[in-house]
Amino acid sequence: MKSVVTSISAQFESATINYRDHFLRLYIAFNRWYIFATGAKTDRSAIEALKLRYVIWEEYLGGRVMAQLRSQMVLLSEYTQRYPLKMSAYWSGSVESKEDWKSLIEYWYQVRCIVVHGNTLQDQYVRLAYDTLSIYMVEIVSRMKRCFTAKDAVRLSELSALIDAGSPHSERYQAYRSKLYDKFLLSPKAHQVDMYSASKVATSL
Repeated sequence: MKSVVTSISAQFESATINYRDHFLRLYIAFNRWYIFATGAKTDRSAIEALKLRYVIWEEYLGGRVMAQLRSQMVLLSEYTQRYPLKMSAYWSGSVESKEDWKSLIEYWYQVRCIVVHGNTLQDQYVRLAYDTLSIYMVEIVSRMKRCFTAKDAVRLSELSALIDAGSPHSERYQAYRSKLYDKFLLSPKAHQVDMYSASKVATSL
């Protein structure tokens, strides 16, 4: 009987999501993107720069992107107003509303700092940080992927093969070159996707 209970308990615990681990992995991707996007030398200067990158947030406020973030922001604002994170000289510790995206950016960073440094933090903070940042990064990564797709990579490979074969003026070459050139002109740079409306992030032509 004891072995069965132990086995069930172990299986249950192994199936439980470790939000701290998942959040830190997610934050690493976010960190790499925002350093790439802002060119900042420190996390603090990057966070301040992110607060000036407003286009994606205007779309969010207008209900055009990240619709599922709104309900999470309601939960987050209610929770942090009840239990503020009083750990930063740069931020009040609470998200004021579902529109308060600048505080959301601070929230992600402060939770990351607390978790990395091993300080005590209730699991709900980390889960809300993971859930909200995940929604944001899904939007960012999907936009980046649309800037240069697998189809674009095939076209680029075809162009290289045609050049190697001595056929840089063939009809096929000109067609592929034209599509890639148009895509390059119409698409934002991958690290600037948050500063373009979603409709302007070009898909494959």
